[in-house]
Amino acid sequence: MCRRRIEEEEKDRERKRDEKIRRREGRRQEREERRRVQKLEAKRREDEQKMQQRIALEERKILIAQRKLETIRLLSELFARIKVLCIFSLDVSVTVNHKFK
Repeated sequence: MCRRRIEEEEKDRERKRDEKIRRREGRRQEREERRRVQKLEAKRREDEQKMQQRIALEERKILIAQRKLETIRLLSELFARIKVLCIFSLDVSVTVNHKFK
């Protein structure tokens, strides 16, 4: 009887020790999983921020290119008007000179 009781107590201690080890291991795994998830989330946020910076840079480049293109268009229009005015003034001066001769 006493021997059986001692064996049961020993088994009970062993079971409690095993449960404690399993709980400790479970908590350790949960901590590792939380850290892994946090690292992944930080990496995702960093990647998202980099992507937003790239998008902002590309949008800025597009805006600059559009401004340059508009400048070229305006200059072309200006030169076309100057050309018309020069041709018109030459025609007028030729006509005036021709009338007075």
